[in-house]
Amino acid sequence: MTPLFRVATVDDLDAIWSLAQEAGPGITSLTSTKEQMHQRMLDTTTSFVFVLEIDGVVVGTSAILSRIATQHPFFAYHRHLIEKKSVTLKTTRTIEELHFIRARKKPTEIGSLLLNKAYRKKNVGRLLSLARFLFIACFPQNFATMVVAELRGFIDKDGNSPFWDNLGFHFFQLPFKEADRLRAQHPECIEDFFPVHPIYPILLPKAAQEAIGKTHPNTTGALKILKEQNFRLSDYIDLFDGGPHLYAPTEQIKTIQESCVATSVQIQQTIQDGKNALLSNTERAFRATYAPIQVDENKRVIMEEKTAKILEVEPNEPLRYCLV
Repeated sequence: MTPLFRVATVDDLDAIWSLAQEAGPGITSLTSTKEQMHQRMLDTTTSFVFVLEIDGVVVGTSAILSRIATQHPFFAYHRHLIEKKSVTLKTTRTIEELHFIRARKKPTEIGSLLLNKAYRKKNVGRLLSLARFLFIACFPQNFATMVVAELRGFIDKDGNSPFWDNLGFHFFQLPFKEADRLRAQHPECIEDFFPVHPIYPILLPKAAQEAIGKTHPNTTGALKILKEQNFRLSDYIDLFDGGPHLYAPTEQIKTIQESCVATSVQIQQTIQDGKNALLSNTERAFRATYAPIQVDENKRVIMEEKTAKILEVEPNEPLRYCLV
């Protein structure tokens, strides 16, 4: 079982749609209509959709948006701490506020990461996440100097969001799942309903307060991987489910920092004492996997024949790799 990370094609639409339906609410980029998802896959200049394939079966998907906030502003709550002082009582209080913000900064965004439960094993999820960074390293001209990630917030086993139910619902009067679908299809509605004045979390029920900045149970692994890649938590949270936002300067992302381009490739039937690596071709028809390799003093990569077939790499062609 050798996993293959590759660029998605329209033939993968049904498989990606099925993964999105199984995942449930909260992944905004995958709650659009099937037709919108299809159009996104066709737009290969601003949106890059990938799939993870094992034994010819699509078991996962992830994506990169080259720039966000190009058509609609970026919306979020900004967590802001203020100090209240009383000279009379000789007391200081620190109170958190949530400020509704709209921004038109245009960072790159990674997201839409979904993996079939049966394949959530060592390195499979990591490949689905990290191979995107090799793609960015191969084509830096397509991406911004900052990469952000919006992680799915906490949702209970019944599909309810405590943050939404105790805050956003009062303005939209819609269940979380319907509201999340609505914003994916009509993002302009966000400014129509959300309050512009600060929200004080201390006035919310405990369940809503605890959900602020908390990830969905299925997203904790993704959070750990991104932190290992030098992503940091920002002061922003999602308007709908309170999920955390992370960011990293593109050049400081670990996989991008540590990846190299081999001057050439040598292919052998088998290799001994190879080092495990995340590796990819350097073509727009992008393909990546994990496999053992050897690297000689001339930065030439020696790999097994089966790995070369997976990546569709020929001898003496360039190859990007990152030792793990």
